[in-house]
Order: sequence, then C-alpha cells, then structure tokens
Amino acid sequence: MKIIILAVRDTGGTAWNLAHAINKITPEHQAINIRGINSYLDYPAMVDVGYYNKSKIRQIIYKADVLVFLGSMKPFYQSLKLSKGKLRNKKKLLYETGSLWRWAKDALIKEADEILEDYTTMLGTSDLFLPNPKDEKPISDKIEFLPWTRSFSEINSKFGMCNQDRKALDSFDVKKRNVIFLHAPTNEEAKGSQTFFRTATRAMQMISTMTFNTVRQEPWVACLRALSQADVLLDQNPPFPTSYGAISVEGAIFHLPVINQISPKAQQWIKEKTGLDTPFITFKDEDDLVNKMVSLATQPELRIMFGDMNYKYCKALHDEKPVVERFFKILDGIS
Repeated sequence: MKIIILAVRDTGGTAWNLAHAINKITPEHQAINIRGINSYLDYPAMVDVGYYNKSKIRQIIYKADVLVFLGSMKPFYQSLKLSKGKLRNKKKLLYETGSLWRWAKDALIKEADEILEDYTTMLGTSDLFLPNPKDEKPISDKIEFLPWTRSFSEINSKFGMCNQDRKALDSFDVKKRNVIFLHAPTNEEAKGSQTFFRTATRAMQMISTMTFNTVRQEPWVACLRALSQADVLLDQNPPFPTSYGAISVEGAIFHLPVINQISPKAQQWIKEKTGLDTPFITFKDEDDLVNKMVSLATQPELRIMFGDMNYKYCKALHDEKPVVERFFKILDGIS
C-alpha cells in the first residue's frame, strides 16, 4: 500500500514522523510526506514541493492508495490542479492536531466536504475531542483518535546517553551540579510562557543550583539536543483548556518530568479512551508552581519518579508501533 501524508506546514513534524514510522514498522507498505512550506523548525521532508515541478508532484500523488491531509487540503488541490476523479477511489483522511481544528473547525470541515467528499477524520490530541462552548454540535463519535508519534529508540540513540555512557561518568565520579529546567515555546502567548518566566525566576532566587533555559526559534534538532541535557521540562500553561504538546513526548524519551497545565477534562478523556493515567505535574497558581519547582530542583528521586512515569505513558501511547497499529486499524475500517 502506498501512503502519502500532505501538509502545507508540517505542524510538529507530524507528517514526517508518521510516514517514517509506517515505513519502519510495516516495511510491506510505503509512506512518504509532502511538505508545502518549511519553517525555522526545519522538520525533515521526503518530498518538498519547492524542489519539483507541479506535474511531478501530481504524478506522485496519483500513485498513492491512501492520502492523508494534515490540515487544509485546498492549497494542494488549487495549486496542483488535482483531479477529483483520479482521487475518488483512494482512501482519504483529514488529520488535524491543533489550532486549525480548535479555531476554524467548521471551515475546515466544510472545505473537506467540498474537496475530499468521502473521507475519514482523525484528531491527534485529546482536547480536540472536548466540546467547545461556541460549538452547537458535539464532536462526532465517528472521528478517530491518532496520537502523534516519535521514534523513542532513534531519538534516544542520537541525542541521549546509553547505559555504558552513564557508567563511564559514574566511574569518574562526575556529578551534574545544576538542575536544568527547560522551556521551548513555539508561541509564547499560547504556551503561557510568562508564567514560567516569573516562577522560574522566583525559584532560582531560592535554589542556587537551579538553571532555567529556553529554546526559541531554533530547529527541531536543536530542541532535541537541549532536551537531552535538561532535567525538567516546562511544557505549557495556555489561556484555554488543552492537553499537552509534542515536546512532552520528546521530553519523555529522555525520562524528563513535565510540568504541564493539562485540562482535567482532557485527562479524563485520555483515561476513558486509552486506560492510561497522564503523568504531568499541574499546579493551582504561581505560588504552587514555585513550590513544585523547588521540590523538583532539590529532590532527584522526585525527578526520577515523574520522569519514569512520563516515559512509560508516552511510550505506550506515542511510540511508533502503537501509533502505526492504530493507523492501520483506522484504515481497515474505511470501506
């Protein structure tokens, strides 16, 4: 089976990571991602439309058995002049993982109804399944859940330390002096970064060995490198109810505890849907967050406990094998 995942912007590297996972876990199938526009994050792309003429991109798309559109599909249909007739018998899926569904769901559904006609919708995060007070209609129970994926083994082997590395450091009695708290926002307002800036400053005034680092406007590989050196991840504190970011999954690869203000309703949805308990550290207010930062900075056993909990949760839900198995189960259900 030939599968193409198309994204105007590959938000969170979702398209590439899914295609890569399909090829690795099910080598009898072939998957590629096609990207329209790159960004500073510079996620990998198997096919970048800027390097090929439109005729070649059309030929590639027409060879597919399955088309997955990550967000809007209109730019591809209009710019490439894709034929609805040539795509009619292919399996088509709309896959959304964030803001486009959250803020423009009705417009996106209308677009898919007009262009794709017969398609299946998949959402990548739990909060997108929660009812929005502005919505008159509840989320359809026919919409599928497909979490984003990361390769735990590959990322850890490239950026992390193996057991032998750790033993070597121990043999030299090399102890890490500072405890590094990391925050890597793609959008400071949406991620509630100011809360973390204020509380980290207060906590560092109390704990001399605590360090606060940020990653801004850097490529994905730079963020992974920073995560591999960190001890605690500060994910997000958004001004609206939400779940958690892909960076929480990447932090889990390095066994990092994660502070993330996940919505209680999102936690409940995940528990009911997957049977898993979310491991994220939440807080009541800024004073509570400062106290929890201080505890994490001064108690290594606490960091280990929450880091291991995060690793087990994210590996069970977001590692390549469970996501690919879920993807093909969704495909099997499409007539």
